[in-house]
Amino acid sequence: MNQGKGAMGLLRGTLQVIEVLVRQRRTRRNLMFLICLGAMILVGLGCYPLRAWLEATPAVFLCFWGFVFLVVVLLMLLALYDILRILGRR
Repeated sequence: MNQGKGAMGLLRGTLQVIEVLVRQRRTRRNLMFLICLGAMILVGLGCYPLRAWLEATPAVFLCFWGFVFLVVVLLMLLALYDILRILGRR
């Protein structure tokens, strides 16, 4: 029973940190920049130096590019949130 409360507390704490990060415009945009930079680095690594390793095992290939896809979706959601916050101020 205590484990459930601990996990729920951790989830609430994580959500509070995320809320603080995305509420402040400057912090949100810095976070978007870092995520975009990370996505570009992952794409570059996947296309050139890690290509042979990724093509050797289909499961690793799918996991890697699936993770890159999730990073890009996160970036797009943050950008959409940023646009909606800007439009909401007008």
